[in-house]
Amino acid sequence: MKLAIVSDTHYGHSHRTQRIHEKFLKKLSEACVEEKVDALIHAGDWISHTQHQLPRTWKMFRKAMGDLPILGVLGNHDHWDSETWYDFKKARHTKYRRGKPYNAMVLDWEEWAEESNIHLLEKNPYRFDEQGEGDTIIYGFNGWYHNIPPLTNDVHHMPKLHEAAPIHSYLNNKAYKDLDWCLSEVEFKEAENENIKKIMVTHMPPYSKDSKYIGFCSNPKFMGFIADPFDALIVGHSHQVEDFIHEEEAYTDEGSFIHKCRVINPGTNFDKFSGGYDKPNFKIIEI
Repeated sequence: MKLAIVSDTHYGHSHRTQRIHEKFLKKLSEACVEEKVDALIHAGDWISHTQHQLPRTWKMFRKAMGDLPILGVLGNHDHWDSETWYDFKKARHTKYRRGKPYNAMVLDWEEWAEESNIHLLEKNPYRFDEQGEGDTIIYGFNGWYHNIPPLTNDVHHMPKLHEAAPIHSYLNNKAYKDLDWCLSEVEFKEAENENIKKIMVTHMPPYSKDSKYIGFCSNPKFMGFIADPFDALIVGHSHQVEDFIHEEEAYTDEGSFIHKCRVINPGTNFDKFSGGYDKPNFKIIEI
């Protein structure tokens, strides 16, 4: 099975975004046809800073990719809505600021995804039947920062409150629950068919090779839980191109063994001094 992987495309980052995306998606589409790719996976941060950019970029992806399955998760930027933020910015000294509630954003995402036939993976795995060769199931959850509140500029572009809790605390807690849901589903599917290939997609990498960056990632303990049952982990967020094998000791009734999980970040052609976020990248892999 061949998969095309992208992340952190950040539609709307600059005035050049339309032209950049059209050029990038044309190149991506041609590569998918040439390589006979089975699906496209996006590891989050589809947009830059306003919600109306999300349905626009999803329509562009669908138009470019034809009938190819497009699967994905949402990143931290996909939660941003600077237009709403600036609408109620003047009320910064009030206890409750106005803005679109998180649950209303979720309903918008579901509607926009359905319109463009984008398959959001959170609590909605995608299954391939490889004609008797065994199934491949792709799981996903959006994830969130391990440190709360995160030392990032997200706070300046998101309403502070979920309906019942501070938004960062809510999303952090939600990440634990969503990962637990995925692990429970995997255990059930493995009991059904031990030959299933399993891929996890999440925006926030649960690791960092740079100790200074770990505070901007998800909980590092997630890595062990993910690497044990999954054959591959696809992440985004850091904009760093990565492709390595993570080894995790796993246990069965017969004893322990080393399970190998391939970790992939398609990254971007990132150069903060020349275009920055406006240089999307892709990677085609075979699982």
